[in-house]
Amino acid sequence: MPALHAGALQGVLDKLATYPHRLADLGSSWFSSYMWDENAQQKDGTLQRRAANDGAFLAKAENWVLSGPHFFLANPFNKTPRRVCTANSHYDPIDLEAIPDDYLPRTNYVPACDPVTYRTRTPKVPWDGRPVTGFYRLISRRHWFS
Repeated sequence: MPALHAGALQGVLDKLATYPHRLADLGSSWFSSYMWDENAQQKDGTLQRRAANDGAFLAKAENWVLSGPHFFLANPFNKTPRRVCTANSHYDPIDLEAIPDDYLPRTNYVPACDPVTYRTRTPKVPWDGRPVTGFYRLISRRHWFS
């Protein structure tokens, strides 16, 4: 059984448990997606892993592929891969007060196909077929809802 190690969180969990609405109440107006499975999308040619010694920063946001260590507590600029990144521990924290307005963290993956194919392969929302990138998204490291 899971154990709660921060007593202050018990009140938060109690509030969430008694909230009258659930995601299931939204019906088909939401859905869950991985966006990209890095292994599968490398195999189908959608993504490619950057060379281990390619420490360059990207110039355009549309080529930035967000990975788990990039984000934490609603902050997509939490960490950046080191110049040589071969393990999940090879990320450094980002000082949000020290970065320029146009800063993009390094990324380990970039699109491996042309922009049209990349957009075609981007997951679509089921209710109107537009890419998920056109909507606000919740990012979670694990699939925690059902």
